[in-house]
Amino acid sequence: KLEPIRYLPSGTGTLGVLENANSPISQSERMDVVTTAQSSGQRTIVLKVSTEPDFDAAFATLGRERAGALLVTGEALFRLFTESSG
Repeated sequence: KLEPIRYLPSGTGTLGVLENANSPISQSERMDVVTTAQSSGQRTIVLKVSTEPDFDAAFATLGRERAGALLVTGEALFRLFTESSG
């Protein structure tokens, strides 16, 4: 799962990491991602969400920070929002 981070092009810019703020599993994944990204010189920004409105703010931040890539941690919260929105 983390291997693609090592191969992001140098011009990718910031890597956004979308995390469920209420999940220890999501937090653990985020720590692994940030460590891997930093070891390859990739700047990261962590976006913690716990409610549906948090997603709007997270994506606005991604735009302001000019993130070139986004990694979404695997978490039931995200699947729940996707299923209820579709």
